[in-house]
Amino acid sequence: MKVANGDELYSVTAVYVSREVKGRIKIDGEESVEVRYFALDELPKGLIESYRRYIGPYIEQLAKS
Repeated sequence: MKVANGDELYSVTAVYVSREVKGRIKIDGEESVEVRYFALDELPKGLIESYRRYIGPYIEQLAKS
């Protein structure tokens, strides 16, 4: 995808799971505008389907154990 200034953009999605979180998230203001932590059973309602597909298999695996 090309953005208005002619730069090309390639999207990479990373999903991390942590049992414990300490400290604060630091946002650079250029590449990220908002970052938050969510419990797996409290994912936001507006989460797009492709993100749910990344997280879904992990949630299913947890439910089986």
